[in-house]
Amino acid sequence: MSLYKETLMKHFRDPQFKRELTNYQEMEDGVNPSCGDNITLYLNKNDNIIEEISFTGNGCAISMASADILCSIITKTTDPKAVILEFIQMITGGDITFKDDLEVLNVFKEMQNFPARRSCAILPWKTLEKVLS
Repeated sequence: MSLYKETLMKHFRDPQFKRELTNYQEMEDGVNPSCGDNITLYLNKNDNIIEEISFTGNGCAISMASADILCSIITKTTDPKAVILEFIQMITGGDITFKDDLEVLNVFKEMQNFPARRSCAILPWKTLEKVLS
């Protein structure tokens, strides 16, 4: 099994952030009408710094793994909007490689070869983008 598939399946089968926060400041729903994936993000933030985040939802392995990975890395970033933008650029064909704490995002680079699945991977990121805008 490739690193891509192994990482995605790990986050899909055993998500660490798939739950509703008991006390949250903001909530946002996202839906992928082309395949029916749906997600709800719950978060607490201070200005634009995300202090706590989780998700609930149903969908394919790619969308659920993407949501779990997003939650795992986004609280460590100082500029979540920049990470969202770079992630979307990478999936849609940009020559971007993440390093250090964001390196796990590189498993989604393979989405460049599967245009029909890009919207599945991007759904949680677009949903978070709405919260932060």
